[in-house]
Amino acid sequence: MKPNSPLVGWHVGTCTNTTEGFSANLLLTIYWATDTTLHGELALFGDLAGGGAFQGAIDNGQVTFTTAVPAAQVAITWRGTISGGALAGDYVVRCDNPKIKPASRHQVGVWSCKLIRSLSAPDPDEASAVWVYNDGTEEGPLTTEAFDQRLNDGEWPQNAIVGLDDRTTWSTVAACLEKIIAEAAARN
Repeated sequence: MKPNSPLVGWHVGTCTNTTEGFSANLLLTIYWATDTTLHGELALFGDLAGGGAFQGAIDNGQVTFTTAVPAAQVAITWRGTISGGALAGDYVVRCDNPKIKPASRHQVGVWSCKLIRSLSAPDPDEASAVWVYNDGTEEGPLTTEAFDQRLNDGEWPQNAIVGLDDRTTWSTVAACLEKIIAEAAARN
């Protein structure tokens, strides 16, 4: 099988649990995809959990994959439609943990993301630029100085996703702020 290169890369978007009304920013990294399979990692930043490594299937423009939180006895099945560089769909949370109330064991939601960058080496001309993704919006490229100033001014929520090193390294606003504070403390 040949790689399905249009899917391979970093995808950024949002995820909303429609049962509970919580949302999070989503970073979907697809490391490999063929006409029938894909594998990667899903990370959620905000009021939702359930990311992790996955392996899934592609069938006629539809993707299906599962992430799990074994300690909580939770499995999340993600289904979506491929449309160009975007993916969108729904998910179902199933929980077998008897300590969780029965009404909370089955939840549903929606998700969407778009390809931000394919997996390749950083462009040295873009390596010092910064991008910020939050709630479906993109800001950037920003200079490091402009990003640091706006970060210190509190312009973005803590769970906003930050793309560094030509969007080959990913973080959050909270982690970037912690790093700046630690570096300042080390200098003093």
